[in-house]
Amino acid sequence: MKKQNNERTRTMNRIYRVYSDPGHGWMAVKRESLIYLGILHRISGFSYMKDQTVYLEEDCDATLFFKAFEAVFGEEPRQTCTSVNYPHNIRGYEQFIKADIPAYEEARSKHQDYFFKETL
Repeated sequence: MKKQNNERTRTMNRIYRVYSDPGHGWMAVKRESLIYLGILHRISGFSYMKDQTVYLEEDCDATLFFKAFEAVFGEEPRQTCTSVNYPHNIRGYEQFIKADIPAYEEARSKHQDYFFKETL
């Protein structure tokens, strides 16, 4: 059990960056954190990804992350914000796709005791 608690802390205990431009905003979250919370498969195609980071669009996907995080940890995720006055580079990243669902299911079964119950 202690090993799982340490892994949970390592996976989720961080400050999340929020980026915005004049038209929209995104929260940068590691794919592993979305798997851990059990919400990877619920992220929309309005979010973007680069490497192992998913940039959650501010309206639905970031809200989903906030609710899941708060349900599991009893507090809102910490965040820092950066705004620019021009179209952000994030708009050029790859659109989020759900191609990694088998890996999600495997990770979910490994951490079953700590996965967010999908009741949102």
